[in-house]
Order: sequence, then structure tokens, then C-alpha cells
Amino acid sequence: FHHHFMPPNFYGFAPPATLFVIDLDHFKQINDNLGHEAGDAVLVATAERIRQAIRASDTVARYGGDEFVVLVVDILNEADVLGLGEKLCNLLREPVPWRASVLQATCSLGIALCPDNGESFNALFQQADRAMYQVKERGRNGAALADAN
Repeated sequence: FHHHFMPPNFYGFAPPATLFVIDLDHFKQINDNLGHEAGDAVLVATAERIRQAIRASDTVARYGGDEFVVLVVDILNEADVLGLGEKLCNLLREPVPWRASVLQATCSLGIALCPDNGESFNALFQQADRAMYQVKERGRNGAALADAN
């Protein structure tokens, strides 16, 4: 994943890019109450839904536990970025079929823009992660854009 963040002068320019950090809300409760098989069903559905929502040129990775990162290139304005964030939240909010029932999960999503919030993976991740925690503090189940540096 980090190889997507070559120094800007490697390409001769810094293309606009957006990093989304997605954390599933209350995921631990699904694992603790229903078992890891249920948690795995939610993770697989999450990954599939994210892949369906982004372009083939974009990148998605499970970053750990219940956290995913998405790198989207060439989104030029905040309205489009926030629109994709809301689309991802809505998709991940849909029920996940599991056995004879369904599982419900929501997500908290933070968004950082390159170059506004940084030009390295670490800088963008830090800003998107901070925005994601702001969503959690406001009650979860939503998206927020990182503050400009």
C-alpha cells in the first residue's frame, strides 16, 4: 500500500489524492457476542462493498482488525470526496446476511486530502485517523474531512 506514496518529484507532480480511514463501529461486540465467524462475515462484506464502490484504479486494504484504508486518486473537490465518504458509510450500513439472520454494522470514516493534509502516507493517515476519531466522538456512523494544515 505504501508504494502508492512515492515522493511527488518521482512523477514530476503531486497528483490529487484522498485517503479514507474506515473503522467499523462496535465491531468487537460482534466478535465477542457472536464469534469470529460472524466477525469474518462482516469483514468480507465490508471489503467487497468498498471494492464495488471505488474504481479499479483506486486501492483498498485492510489495515488491521476492523480498519480499512482506501486511496482514491484524482478527486478534485471536497464535495466529491465527502460524497464518496457518505456513499461508503451507506453501503457499510446495509445488513450483512449471516446464517439465518443478518448482522448490522456502521462505520466511522475519516478523510484526508493530498496535498492539503500531507504528501506522505503517514501524514495523510494521521490526519484521516484524527478525523475518524472526531466522528466517533460525535456518536459514530458518519464521515468527516480532516482540517486543512
